[in-house]
Amino acid sequence: MIELRYNVEVDENKVADGRELAEGLIRDAYRFLLPYSNECLACTNEMFSVIANQAIEKSHNAKRTSGSRYFCESLFWASQPKQAAKT
Repeated sequence: MIELRYNVEVDENKVADGRELAEGLIRDAYRFLLPYSNECLACTNEMFSVIANQAIEKSHNAKRTSGSRYFCESLFWASQPKQAAKT
């Protein structure tokens, strides 16, 4: 059995920065894939991408079926054309 531990600090609002955790998880997952590709970096990159995309899709599907909505207001507004200022 392999046990991995991650130490992620939370801010004053009790929110953890998921980027640090994601980096650690990705680094460890990639390291564990290397032996399956005979240490071929290009093969490991491709395998990692396929697995990651499948995991993301499963996560999205679970959120869709549970009734949750994805909405990022900052990305929404960034994708909208700039409106002229009213004078």
